[in-house]
Amino acid sequence: MLSAILMDEVDAVRTFFLQAERNGMKTLDLPRKYDVLTCFFTSINYNTSKKELRKTLKAFYETLREGGVVIFDLGLTSDEFGDCNLDIHSEGSLQLARVMQWVPSREKEDIINVNSLILVKENGEINFETDQHTLGRFSVKTVKKLMGKEGFEATVYDGLSMERYSDASGRPVFVGKKPHTSHP
Repeated sequence: MLSAILMDEVDAVRTFFLQAERNGMKTLDLPRKYDVLTCFFTSINYNTSKKELRKTLKAFYETLREGGVVIFDLGLTSDEFGDCNLDIHSEGSLQLARVMQWVPSREKEDIINVNSLILVKENGEINFETDQHTLGRFSVKTVKKLMGKEGFEATVYDGLSMERYSDASGRPVFVGKKPHTSHP
């Protein structure tokens, strides 16, 4: 779902070619069909089971026109995850640090609890926020198979390159095309 702030920015630059909608991915209820749907920044991982993921893929499929495509990344796979990350950014008087801890769920093998601490130092003043998320982990093979079950012609790429995904690749990016149906 697009944040209110981002939607305000999108509204400000909306053109004839762009229609953005604010909606949840698991239960899309949009007024019309679209040519392209995108879902980036590990958002697809908010599905925490194969059942939820399949429901989301079905909603994507039903929202696309024939020949339309969905593009999304899988930021967390069942094949890998780190236990702690540190990201740092500094620009002028602004300094940001984000510490993320990835903790496997004790109840479900393919669930990761992500705990974040975000530190902001601006003009000598320090503030912080904490954030928690529960994410699902899926294998690339499982996601591609579920896409096929929902009717997509699926291709997986290595990041935003045009190179096909392999075991040595980085972040998988899925492109699913809703085929044209033949009319007699």
